[in-house]
Amino acid sequence: MTSPLALVILLTAAAADAPRPVVSVLYFENSTGDGSLDVLRKGLADMIITDLVAWDGVTVVERAKLEAVLGELKLQQTKAIDRTTAVKVGKIVGAQYAVTGSLHLSQSKLRVDATVTSIEKGTTVVSASVTDEKDKIFDLEQLLVDKLTAAIDVKLRGSADRKKAKVPSLDALLAYSKAIDLSDQGKIEEAQKAMAAVVSKSPTFVMAREKKQALLKSLEDYELRKKDLITSAVLEVNKRADAELASASSFSSMKPEQKLAVAMWRVVKGRFLARVLKQSLSSRSTSLRVIKVGQEARALAAMRGWIANQRLLLDEVRQLEPRASMDPQQLGLAELLRDSGLLQGSVTFDEDLIAGELTEFVLQGRLTDGDSFNVAPQPGVLDPAEHERALKSLEEAVTKAEAAWKKASPQARLPLEYPFARAALDQGAALEWLRRDDDAAAAYQRILDLIPTSSSARDAEQKIQEIVGAKHRHDRSEREKFEKALRTCEGFHAVGSEIGYRLRRKGLPGLDEIDQEFEKNCGLRFGTAYELGSFFRNLASDAADHEDCVRARRFYLKAFTFGGDGPRSFEAYFKNEPWCNYGLAEADFPSKVRVTSVNQGYRDDQSRAIANGLADLLGEELGARGVAIERGGSSNGGVLGLYASLETKGDVLSISGKLHTDAGEVTFSAPFTKGVLDLNALLAPVLKELRGKSEPGARKPAAKLSLETAAAYGAALDLFEDRKWPEAQAAFDAITRKDPAFRLAAMRSAMVKSRLADR
Repeated sequence: MTSPLALVILLTAAAADAPRPVVSVLYFENSTGDGSLDVLRKGLADMIITDLVAWDGVTVVERAKLEAVLGELKLQQTKAIDRTTAVKVGKIVGAQYAVTGSLHLSQSKLRVDATVTSIEKGTTVVSASVTDEKDKIFDLEQLLVDKLTAAIDVKLRGSADRKKAKVPSLDALLAYSKAIDLSDQGKIEEAQKAMAAVVSKSPTFVMAREKKQALLKSLEDYELRKKDLITSAVLEVNKRADAELASASSFSSMKPEQKLAVAMWRVVKGRFLARVLKQSLSSRSTSLRVIKVGQEARALAAMRGWIANQRLLLDEVRQLEPRASMDPQQLGLAELLRDSGLLQGSVTFDEDLIAGELTEFVLQGRLTDGDSFNVAPQPGVLDPAEHERALKSLEEAVTKAEAAWKKASPQARLPLEYPFARAALDQGAALEWLRRDDDAAAAYQRILDLIPTSSSARDAEQKIQEIVGAKHRHDRSEREKFEKALRTCEGFHAVGSEIGYRLRRKGLPGLDEIDQEFEKNCGLRFGTAYELGSFFRNLASDAADHEDCVRARRFYLKAFTFGGDGPRSFEAYFKNEPWCNYGLAEADFPSKVRVTSVNQGYRDDQSRAIANGLADLLGEELGARGVAIERGGSSNGGVLGLYASLETKGDVLSISGKLHTDAGEVTFSAPFTKGVLDLNALLAPVLKELRGKSEPGARKPAAKLSLETAAAYGAALDLFEDRKWPEAQAAFDAITRKDPAFRLAAMRSAMVKSRLADR
C-alpha cells in the first residue's frame, strides 16, 4: 500500500508552478446495513468537497458536475463505485485522482474508509480509515481529509474555510443529504423547504445555510422558467383542446355558441403550440428567443403547426359575428388556463387582428404563449413560400381597404380612412423591417395620395422623411453608422445595433453573416486590433447568451487572434458565462506573436525598403499559417516576441531572426535565392515551437516571396507612413496588378481609399 507521502509526489507532480491536480470525490458506499442511510453518500461527498476546496494544492470537481455524469452513466443509484468505474468517471470529468470509500456502523461507532485512485494508472495512491462516535461526523471527516492530504506541501486559505464543512450531527448530515437529493431530482421547491428546516434546526451548519441560499436562487430561477415549461396543466389544456377541436370539421353547421367555443379552443391550441416552440428556443433572454443549434427542424415543424392552426382560426372567425368575444370561465377553464399560463381573461375574435398577428409572426417573429416574445430566425426566413404569402397578405389588406374607401360615397369615407391607413402603415413597417426601403416608402405614399389631409398622412410623411434621411431616427442612424464602418473599416463600435438586428432576423447564423461581411470588406486591417477584439467579443457574448457555446468559443478565439488582448483578458467573460464550459485556461490559447523588424543599417534603398515592410510581410505569412499576430498591444501577457532583420553575406541577402519563447530562443534564417525567398523554409523553425493554431481569416499562405515584391511593398509603405495618400495608393495598386494574390498591397490600398474618401 502506498504511504501518504506518495500522495504529494503524485498530486503535486513536479514544479511548484505546475497546474493543480484535479480531484473528484465520488459517492461513498453505504456498508452500514441500513438502507435509510444511502442518501448520506451525497452529504458526505459534499462535506469532503467543501473541505478540500479549502486547500490550495488541488482543484476539486463540483458535486453537481459529478451528479450530471453519474446521471448520464445511470450510476446515481449504484451502491458501490469500484476502481474501474471511478477511473471511467474521473476521465469524463477531467480528474487526475478519484476519492472513493465506504461507511460502516457498529452500534454508535462510525468508521469511514477512503481510497485515492490514480485515474491515469488505475492504481491506489493512498488509503486511510477513521473511526469515532457517529455524532462526531465532522471530526471524522476532518481527520480523514487530514490523512489524505497530510503530506501535501500547501497552505490553507484559512481555517474558517474548513469549518464550512462542520456538521452538528449525523442526523443533521442525513437531513442535509435528503435535501440535496431532492434538488438533484429537480424537486427544487421541496428541496428548499427541506434545507430551510435543516438550517432552522442547526443554524450554525454553514454548508446548509449556503445551500439554502443557492436553492432559493434556483427556486426563483425555476419560477421564472416555469412560464416556459410544458407542465401537467399545459398538457391537460392541450388534451382537452384536441378533444374539443376534433369536431371542428362541422364548424359551419354549429350553433353560434358552439362556434365561439371551438374558436376559443383554437386560440388555446395556438398558445400551446407556441409553448411547444419555446422548447427549441434559447431561454436566457425572455424577449428574444433564438432557435438553438440542433433544434432547427423541430422548431420549424412547431412554427408550421402554429401557422396552420392560426389559418384555421381565421377561417372560423370569419363565420362569427364581428368582434365576438368569450370568457374562458364560460368553458370552466379559468383555473386550468391560469395554472398553465397560456391564457388569462376573455378573448375578442377580430379578423384583422388575428391576420396581423399571423403576418407579424412570419415576417418579424412576434408570438405569445401567454407571454409575448420574439423568435429568430422568423418563419419567413426559414420558408420563402411563407415569406411571400405574408407579403401578399399585407398587400391584399391595403388593396381591399383602398377599394372600400374608393367605392364609398364621400359622406361615408371618413370611418374607412383608419382601416386603410392602418393596413398601409403595417405594410410599410414590415417592409422597413425587411430593409426594403423603396417599397416601404411606396406603401406610405399611398396614404398621402389617397387621404392627404388626414392625421395618418402626417405619420406617413414622417416615415418617408426618416427613410430618405431628412429626419433623424435612432435605429436608422445606427444602421448608417454600420454601413459607413463597413466602407471605411473604422468605427467598429457602431456595429452593436446591427449585430442585434442580424441576430433577431437570422438567429445565430446572422452572427456568422456579419462576421463574414466585415472580414470580406475590411480584411483584418492594421490598426483595428482594439475594435476587432471588441467586435468578436460582442459576437461571442451574443452566441453564449443564446446557448451556442461552440460558436461563442470560436468568436472568443477570434477576438484573441485578431484583437489586442492576451489570454488573461478573457477570464472575466468566461466567469460571467458559467453555463459554457469553454475549456480555455491561459495555457489552452494558441501562441500569440509580436513581429518586430530590427534596423541594422542597409547597403542600399532596396534593402532599406524590404526592412521597412518586414514586420508586415512576416506577420501576414505567420497569420496565414494559423499564428495569432499581436498588433495592438497587450497588457495581459501571453505574447511572444519575434525579431527579424536583413543580413547580407557577399551578394546574398537573407532574412533571419529570433523567436523568444518561455523555453528559450529559436533562430531562423533563409536567403533570397535568385531573388526569391522560400517562406516555408524560413518559418518552419518558428512554427515548430508555437502552440496551437488560430483561424487565418482571409489570409492565404504564400510559398515564395520575390525580392522585387518585398521591396516594392516596403517603398509603398514608406509613402503610406508619410501620408502621401495618392502616391501610396498608386504604388499599392501597381503591386496588386502585378501580383493579385498579394493581399497586403490590396489591403493597404483600401485603407488609403478610406482616408481619401474622408477628406
